[in-house]
Amino acid sequence: MCILLATAGCKEKFDPPVVKANHNFLVVDGFLNSGGDSSFITLTRTRNLGDTISSIPELNAAIQLESSGTSIDIAQNMGGGRFVFPSLNLSTANPYRLRIVTFDGKQYMSDEMTVKTTPPIDSVNYTYNDKGVTIYVNTHDPSNNTRYYRWDYDEAWEYHAPYYSEIIYTGAGNPPYVYRTTDELIFACYRTRNSHKIFLGSSAGLQNDVIFQSPLQFIARRTEEISVRYSINVRQYALTKEAAAYWANLKKTTEQLGSIFDAQPSQLKGNLRNVADTSEPVLGFMSISTVQSKRIFIRRGEVGEWTYGDFCPSWEITPDSFDIYFNRYHYEAITPKGRSNLQGAPAACVDCRTSGGTLKKPDFW
Repeated sequence: MCILLATAGCKEKFDPPVVKANHNFLVVDGFLNSGGDSSFITLTRTRNLGDTISSIPELNAAIQLESSGTSIDIAQNMGGGRFVFPSLNLSTANPYRLRIVTFDGKQYMSDEMTVKTTPPIDSVNYTYNDKGVTIYVNTHDPSNNTRYYRWDYDEAWEYHAPYYSEIIYTGAGNPPYVYRTTDELIFACYRTRNSHKIFLGSSAGLQNDVIFQSPLQFIARRTEEISVRYSINVRQYALTKEAAAYWANLKKTTEQLGSIFDAQPSQLKGNLRNVADTSEPVLGFMSISTVQSKRIFIRRGEVGEWTYGDFCPSWEITPDSFDIYFNRYHYEAITPKGRSNLQGAPAACVDCRTSGGTLKKPDFW
């Protein structure tokens, strides 16, 4: 016991210097869409590993796009460190730079950027087996000028509650319920989600500039996404060789760490710098390209048998128990049963919103 106590008393908490380091470097996140659509840029600051705050926005900065030293456009400040160029129609013949002036007067500049023209997406398709569904993207550039690609996506799906409720318990009147209007139905919900990984493709080692069946998303069976109807909207960006190297390094640093066999963390070198102090690290890589997109839909039944949802109990509730179930336990009424009873179930079995979705159908649905 004495040895154990002595050993425990020798332990001291160790905080590596990197945990408390307060470098406060600028982080530039975004890209410039040269196809006429909006371009969004977010400015934040790095934070300590020990900080609990999720993000430190860079406020009251100014961003402008320049060509040959002349201002082309000034981004609109949306607040919270977010900026937007509502529309950019840029020539592929001219080089461009991004200039950022922070509130403390420091100026940051990007390297010269050329406009890349992104070829169309040939197709977004999928395969399925007993484990789930894998979604792929296919593209090619007949001129063999692209070679480096990046993709992201947003996905949306419809899902249903286990029970369809046609009435609302009111507790007053005879009968003590009213039938739901179309706007009051809580059976069908929709959920959306953006991609959070980095998807890259390269044909640099091939004779032809072709990307075939590059995987983007896997949806396991018995999950909510394809329980009714699912949609994915894929966006494609052409990259320069330098941009592709930056994104590949970022992917290794953020997605492929955690074991002794994975890549070790390394300094991410982007294409932005402090004009007055080039030794100051600036995180981010700006590039300019057009964007191509393609959306597909997948219905339940198009990918084999798809079961989803656990057993949900329901009860026939008598009038003497209405107050207990509907007011105290917050059950939802489903339908009338007989002359005076009501069928009811827990809200999680009736109201699809309890799973986090919304009743509002997406505009493209």
